[in-house]
Amino acid sequence: MNTNIFKLIAAIVAAWFAMATTTAQEAKTMYIMKGGRIMFETATSKIDSVIFYQPEELPVVITTMDELPEPETFERQAAPPDLLTMFNGAPVTTKEEWAMRREEIKGILQKYMYGMWRTGENVTYSFNANKTSMTVTVEKDGKSFDFNAAVNLPTGTAPEGGWPVAVVFILALPTNYYSYLVQQGYALITITSVESLKITSDNKSGLSTAGKTGGFWTLYPYDNNDWKNQTGTIMALAWGASKIMDALAGGADEALNINTEAAVITGASANDKYAPAATCTGAFDERFKVIMPVNAGFGGTTMGRYKSEGITYTLLPEFQGDPKTGSINLAAWTSSGVSTALATIQGGWFNTNFEKFTQYEQLPFDAHFITALSCMEDRYMFMVSGITSNSPLSPPGMWYNYESAKPAFDLMGLSDNIAIQYHLNNTYPEQVDLIKMNAYINKRVHDKDYDTSTFPSPWNTLLKDWTLEDLKSCIFATEANKESYEAGKAK
Repeated sequence: MNTNIFKLIAAIVAAWFAMATTTAQEAKTMYIMKGGRIMFETATSKIDSVIFYQPEELPVVITTMDELPEPETFERQAAPPDLLTMFNGAPVTTKEEWAMRREEIKGILQKYMYGMWRTGENVTYSFNANKTSMTVTVEKDGKSFDFNAAVNLPTGTAPEGGWPVAVVFILALPTNYYSYLVQQGYALITITSVESLKITSDNKSGLSTAGKTGGFWTLYPYDNNDWKNQTGTIMALAWGASKIMDALAGGADEALNINTEAAVITGASANDKYAPAATCTGAFDERFKVIMPVNAGFGGTTMGRYKSEGITYTLLPEFQGDPKTGSINLAAWTSSGVSTALATIQGGWFNTNFEKFTQYEQLPFDAHFITALSCMEDRYMFMVSGITSNSPLSPPGMWYNYESAKPAFDLMGLSDNIAIQYHLNNTYPEQVDLIKMNAYINKRVHDKDYDTSTFPSPWNTLLKDWTLEDLKSCIFATEANKESYEAGKAK
């Protein structure tokens, strides 16, 4: 049977059932949109109706944040929303239409999860005596605050144009996890947990302004009753990283001999919120050319709709000989996955609208929407996750994200601009992640070749046959894991 006819029949059956089980007092209009999304809207009359949106009849137009419906109107949908379908159901088939869809997705994420992205402040900077710390001062409407960022410059002579730079969210100094980047000639500007608390600390309280402290809310008070005046912790941290870019653009780059043309944003750990913050930064500040979230979990690079808990996968042959193997059963590894209820991750990390959703499948977005915001010329997404340190990450859910986001990159002719990398253990980046990312940036951004024999030991041996094409697949895409991987989608 023709697939479209089958979908139409299925939609009619679903609509009939919904109408048959709806009382006159609960009269609703059901909208069945392309991609299978179903949305109800309360009707004023007693008569129920079903409206089938036909893609060929719909113009490609952006549904604005004001036009987007209330969270309560969305019904549960097991499959992720179609990335290449506008909210009104129109298909996205050209590069120009994708640019419109990107703007629409920004609105969806701001209204329903992250809260509002803020810009337009006056940003100044200063350094300590030896330029190992930069103070960023942000002022708006007569109010101001400042925070510090650690500066770690490479030794030796900077390349023409200055040192490439990576802005890092991490729990604490020293930044041993990112030392390889300094060795490869990157300047690091780091926001630690102590300094991040100066930007935003809300004690995960999204329903009340109680506990919301930090400079961000001094400038932008949180209004529980107006989503247009709400910004969650993740977005506020992303804003902080953006203020570092403002400072660099205002002259700090010359003072430090830094080149921001290929700036990297990275952060590690979902539990510490820094990896989701890095993902969000890359989504909303286009000045960052490379986005490297490490173990970002939900709100970052893991699909909330993927449930790997209790499913067994094989990690062979990819991780054979990995120095972190230890007692891990590579032949039969069982995931603890995402067992976290949606309600337990709600709160100040996101906005009050997000509190109104009761299950992941109700969300009108998923991680592929966030990832795809980096789908632009000269921008690159390099997502990383540990496998066995997986709760609440659901590592296979990151591959589901890659698969779901890739159609946008393919449409734009940017299939090389999205990469996926797994290491065995650790919620922070491993040296192997940074080795591969450095090779990836050198080739994709600077068109410089790499030589695996020059990689540090033991990776010069373990990766002797590795190529950049390996960043387009992973262990969860193998035939041996096919049944297990598909089972996580069906839960």
